[in-house]
Amino acid sequence: MNKVDYFGRSALHVASRTKHSLKIIQYLASQPINLDQLDGSGRSSLFIALKHGSEDVVHHLYDKGATAIAPKESWAKMLCTVGFNGDLQKLKLLKMCEVELEQSDYDLRHVGHLAACEAHYEMLEFLAKETTFSFELEDRWGNTTFDEMKHSFNKTQREQLKREYFAIRQNKK
Repeated sequence: MNKVDYFGRSALHVASRTKHSLKIIQYLASQPINLDQLDGSGRSSLFIALKHGSEDVVHHLYDKGATAIAPKESWAKMLCTVGFNGDLQKLKLLKMCEVELEQSDYDLRHVGHLAACEAHYEMLEFLAKETTFSFELEDRWGNTTFDEMKHSFNKTQREQLKREYFAIRQNKK
């Protein structure tokens, strides 16, 4: 079951790419198989399922004990894309899989910067209320998520989100 093809992919890697492969994943996961085997690019099956948006497969693999593993650049790209697109469902899956949400791209921009630039208020609200994500991380130009919000949200929205963010952080201390 752990045999690989010329790209270093196992059957589990290949099945994790498609949304309609839950039964195959369930069968493979019931066999003696390494759920965290890495492909030739250093990615686990759970990372591939997250990347391709198969929520049922992600839940099944995670429940079976799989770990989401990939190179830093792959995480940064996924997280920035999630922020840009406002894909709140995928962000929730990433949080469930214990992914470090503060990973950034080469410009030190992260999911918060992109979500703020694209006016994805619900995503920022989720990051503020449901995660330990820091809105105070600076990109290479010195801008924080709060700075980026100035371009996309009115003053009332910005102040409300700041109040919620700091109130939650204060209560956790």
